[in-house]
Amino acid sequence: MVKLQYSPSGYDTSPSPRKSHTIPPPSTFHMQDKRQKTIILDLVGVVVNINLERDDKALRAIGLPDFHSCMHNDSLRPILLEYLNGLTSEETFCKLIRPYCQPGTPDEDILQAMDEHLDTIPEARLRMIAGLKDRYNVCLLTNIYRRAWDIIVGRMAVMGFSPDDCFHRLFLSYEMQMAKPDHAIYEAVMSEMGSEPHNTIFIDDTLQNVLAAKELGIKAIHIEMNTLDESVMHDAVQSFA
Repeated sequence: MVKLQYSPSGYDTSPSPRKSHTIPPPSTFHMQDKRQKTIILDLVGVVVNINLERDDKALRAIGLPDFHSCMHNDSLRPILLEYLNGLTSEETFCKLIRPYCQPGTPDEDILQAMDEHLDTIPEARLRMIAGLKDRYNVCLLTNIYRRAWDIIVGRMAVMGFSPDDCFHRLFLSYEMQMAKPDHAIYEAVMSEMGSEPHNTIFIDDTLQNVLAAKELGIKAIHIEMNTLDESVMHDAVQSFA
């Protein structure tokens, strides 16, 4: 499963409207310091690679269609997005999705199938992002469910990294109970980071998320899935000029 609102570029993955919630308390990092420019990064498809082929195979194994077909199915799409965005519990998700799966599919098989999109995390990419922290306010804004976040943090740890090594702040949809492309989540991030739209770059591989950020005046950049590297980042920061 991919991007929480979770999809590769171009899919219409708008979450259902919901009220804004208080986001987690700020860290000890003081945003109003010498770093006046902010870089906001998406996670899955930008920092963490996505494996669509493995994802589709896992979905078919439990009786669902491939991800693209799921996102164009009016019955499946809202069920999947609520879970992938971290806006519903595992128990509720499994109850709602089970009628569309093969009879007798255990909950754990369903949940594991949802995780199969999570692929490699290039070490060079993590080092590049960590290196940006001395020059910019760097934060993560991701639509993600708790189980996927735990998997990613575990894989980073094996590589000798933690989220704090790469980001000053973490904005996770399952904690905030709101998701991209809702304007409220961008506004919450900007407020907490003490950032102005003209001094903020947002990088995402889902076009709809990028367009929503642009509506708020943020310098939003759409990139292809799994392509973030030094060259892409160099071009992105030129937007600050």
